[in-house]
Amino acid sequence: MQILNRWPRDEDGLILLASAMLFGPNPEPSAANSALRKLPRSTRKRPDIEALDLWRDYRYGISFLPTYRDAMQMKRAKELLEEDPTDAIANLVAGRLRLDQQRTLDGAVRFGIDASSDGGLEFLAMYASSEIDPRTGKPKFEARLSGSPEIQVIWSDDAFNEISTETVRYFIRASVSGHLRAEAIRNLSESTLRAGRLQDGLMVVAEYVGRFPNASEGHRLLGMFQYELGNKDRASIEFEKAIALMTEEEALIWQNPSRVVSRVVESDYKRIGASQLADFWSRQDPRWTTPDNERLTEHMSRMTKVDLLWGRPEEGYRGWETEPGQVIVRYGSPKSYIQFQDEGSRYHVLHYGDRYWYFH
Repeated sequence: MQILNRWPRDEDGLILLASAMLFGPNPEPSAANSALRKLPRSTRKRPDIEALDLWRDYRYGISFLPTYRDAMQMKRAKELLEEDPTDAIANLVAGRLRLDQQRTLDGAVRFGIDASSDGGLEFLAMYASSEIDPRTGKPKFEARLSGSPEIQVIWSDDAFNEISTETVRYFIRASVSGHLRAEAIRNLSESTLRAGRLQDGLMVVAEYVGRFPNASEGHRLLGMFQYELGNKDRASIEFEKAIALMTEEEALIWQNPSRVVSRVVESDYKRIGASQLADFWSRQDPRWTTPDNERLTEHMSRMTKVDLLWGRPEEGYRGWETEPGQVIVRYGSPKSYIQFQDEGSRYHVLHYGDRYWYFH
């Protein structure tokens, strides 16, 4: 700031100010925009400055035409990547734009008839079977009521796989370095989890944890991947490290028993202390003779997973605060997940084989 007070047009000072206003603990995008606009036109055309402005526009810009805005931001990101394929900001923006598409295609299915009548409930009553097709791992849809028309089911697997490959590639590049590396790691973890590319997620997160061993989130993500891959002992070690690096308040949030106990008594656990918390999870341990608490490990994996799939911290809510997230934390991952859309409404179904939960 002292440099700019004396030389208000100093280019290095303006770039440093813009970076601080975009990536610091208290972002001020308007101040970043002002600093960038004071730079000479020739400097603003530099790829590194274009990347700063791209992030400002992507993260803090407002548009009444989101589809057009996304297309323009993807165009800008790809132009930057043509000059430098390793540009962390351009890769992150491109990855997040593709991640939005990946989320929309994950489990997406279309039907040959209108599925939105009666808010989707009538459709589910007529066609949603409690059975899972053992060949595909997907729920069956068939006429269950007499007189119901036959239904054509169209899955979006090919489009999902194509978008997933592109999305993961962008995030791997974005996770190598830069101010936004932690965000890239979180987004990469979500993308690889959705795509079933668990080993890819594990390797990148493990490298991140090696460089940043005091980052609690890194250990949580690594624990989740280890658990999903069946390495439960290693998962337990990572979750223990993650909890040890949390503040007492954070530890209470992640381990709060109210998310798993009976609805009748969950209010009793809304506010508990650290000693009560430890006592609760000690009593849930199914194998006291082992060094690990398998139930707590399972819980931490579920919490991490739902936060990736359903949480949007940048929008102010976490995965366990959503209705689907609460179901998964309590009952585990569904056997299958589908989503479908009709007339502008989106429906989500968590299918557990013998029952399913429906969200709109």
